Amino acid sequence: MEVALTLADKPVDLYVQNYNEAKVLAFHFKKFVFSTELEDELAEHPVCLNLLYQQAVDDLKCCRFETTGKEIELKRTQHVSTQREFLKIVHTCQGYNSVTFPHCACDSRKDGHIILSISQSKISVQACSTEGERQDQIKHFLWEHVNDFGCNGNLFHFTVTKNTSERKITLTSPYSEFMNQCFEKISDR
Repeated sequence: MEVALTLADKPVDLYVQNYNEAKVLAFHFKKFVFSTELEDELAEHPVCLNLLYQQAVDDLKCCRFETTGKEIELKRTQHVSTQREFLKIVHTCQGYNSVTFPHCACDSRKDGHIILSISQSKISVQACSTEGERQDQIKHFLWEHVNDFGCNGNLFHFTVTKNTSERKITLTSPYSEFMNQCFEKISDR
């Protein structure tokens, strides 16, 4: 799982800590953008265009978004000379510019976990087993229905209001701070 560094994080300290624990650690320079409109604005600059293109190609290779029905177009435009066209096609792919977190415990699930996915258009909560095996039950929430969110330690919560009912969803995850950063980033736009 890739997470954004906070202002308090020191890359050297993280590297030393992980080196001592014999874990693999790599730092990547990546965009933290959920909006395709903002991405289009950034792509006006050639260096940004190249960075966005390279990341989209990497995300494609790692299957981070759905390409169903667009494989031929993506293959045809996956070249440095057609970067803009490639990005336009990628923008239409489901799951592009979204973050999917590893499964975690949720207070609304007694026997199982959930998988949280966040994009500019919606929040998706998919039921899964405690081992992360996906199940059929999935709920989507629009951002306009989210009226509160925050984190405290390993707990992340968000409140959804729909019609007259209000529902607070609390997740237990080591990625709670990154979940909160993603919610902040989208709500700021």
